[in-house]
Amino acid sequence: MTMKRVLLKGEFFAEWDGTLDEAAALAGVPVGDLAFHPDDVLAEVQELRRQAYRTESDPLRLEAEFDAIAAGTEPDLAAWVAAVQAIKERY
Repeated sequence: MTMKRVLLKGEFFAEWDGTLDEAAALAGVPVGDLAFHPDDVLAEVQELRRQAYRTESDPLRLEAEFDAIAAGTEPDLAAWVAAVQAIKERY
């Protein structure tokens, strides 16, 4: 897990690689007073998306393109588009 900046009531508090619940318990503060820095949350989501694209949607696109080239037709990218949409909804 990657270290993320933890904010306590909007101010930098610590760097942490666990959950906010764990940080709150360790610090003795209500979990509602803590948040991860928005930039760190965004970076994590972007990395999860990249990984999902590589393992879930990219193989569908590559197969569709190969099949189309082999058949001399245009690729049917419907499955790839659906997979990308599902990934974007998830992250």
